[in-house]
Parts: sequence; C-alpha cells; structure tokens
Amino acid sequence: MMNLVQALQAESYKVITVIGGGGKTSTLLTLAKELRLKQKNFFITTTTKMAARELAAFPIVYGEHFDKLLEEIRKALPKQNCIGLATRLNSSGKILGIPAQWIDILTSLYPDFYFLVEGDGAAQKPFKIPGEHEPVIPSSTRLVVGIIGAEIIGQRLTESNVHRAQLMSQLFNVPLGKELSLNVIADVLTSQYGYLKNVPASCDFAIIINKVESKVNYENGEKLAHFLLERGMVRVILTALQTDRPVREVFCL
Repeated sequence: MMNLVQALQAESYKVITVIGGGGKTSTLLTLAKELRLKQKNFFITTTTKMAARELAAFPIVYGEHFDKLLEEIRKALPKQNCIGLATRLNSSGKILGIPAQWIDILTSLYPDFYFLVEGDGAAQKPFKIPGEHEPVIPSSTRLVVGIIGAEIIGQRLTESNVHRAQLMSQLFNVPLGKELSLNVIADVLTSQYGYLKNVPASCDFAIIINKVESKVNYENGEKLAHFLLERGMVRVILTALQTDRPVREVFCL
C-alpha cells in the first residue's frame, strides 16, 4: 500500500511547502509521521500561523530573532531530530511562523534535514484563493503541494464554502452563489492568480484532492484529476488523510 511520502516522492525534496485548503495540516502531519517512521530528520513549521495543538506531537522551539531560534535549535538537537519551529506563541494559542528567508538559511545549515512548511491559511475552508500577501513560499522550496477538499466540487461559490469567495468571483468571473464546476475549480488550481501564485519556477508542483472517503467524493475527485492532467498537471493524488489508508489513488502524466 503506497503511503504519502511515496505518492509525492517526498524524499526527493528537502523543502516541501503546502498551500490551499481542505487538509494542509493533515498533509504535513502525515508526511511527518511517515518520515519519522523512516528515521528521517525534519523541521516542521509555517510561514504564517497555525494552532499550536496541531504540532503537539513535536517539541517546538521559539525564537523571535534568527540567532535566538538557532540557539534553541542547537539546544534541542542532541535529543530531538523532529522539531517544530516558530517565533512565538500568541494569546489565542497559535504559533507564529518564521520568515521564509530563515528557512532558506536553515536549509544550508542543516542539509540532512527535511523542511515541512505550511505556506498559507484557509480559515478551515476546503478551497481558497490566495490573498495579496500569500502564499509565503521559501525560495528554497523544491515541491509545492496544493490541497483541495473534494467536498467542494459541485458546491456553490459562497464565503461559507470558499476562503475569499468574493475575490475568486472577481478574478475568475464566476458569480457568487454559482456552482463550482470542475472547469472552474481546475481554472483556479492551474492559475497564477490561484494555486500557482508565488510558486518558484524551479519548483515541482502536485495537487492533493483530499477527503475522498465517500463514493461521491471519490468519483468527483477522479473526474477533477483527469481535468487537471489534461491541463498539464504532472501529479494528482486522491487522499483520505484522516483514515488508516491515506492515499487512495495517484495520477501522473
């Protein structure tokens, strides 16, 4: 049975940044779990913010200045090889991530470590359009993974379904309240205004269509995968990341 590291060929990429909605954190945690089982070294972090409880399985080191973070990493490393990185913890229980440039420096200081990075937020929605300030993708990233929740397929373009629905409506000329067809979703996933925004030219890019546990979601995800392959997407993975069989199918050109 193929796991997510194998499906993404993740061991070929030292820096992986995950963007989108519908399973970013689950993707990172699944990769982390699998890399840990293979006794790989890694740092897990965000360039934005995320709930501290989501990284409860890892020791987190904090530093509001790069030299301080580096000092804390050096203290942790003799005992730990899977470490969360952040600048600080805010009053609402969220860790504030580290600048993308710090990740670029750390990759040269720790060449034997993988870096798992969350590059944007989605307000718990399964689909999104990036804001002006995002995604924040380190230039050292070699694989960007875009996530979408399969349950959005066929739903309507509303703020309750899509993060920044109004902006998506404007950019892709889709009226608010209109059904999100496979064609529209594929447009967003393959657009420089959508999921390809700020993706470095040197990066590989893959799409994960998550939450395909149900027959309907699986069938819709399969249809979307074929749409994406027809548009030149090289790798699309159907997943059910909250189950004991997270990878359900892999499509490649």
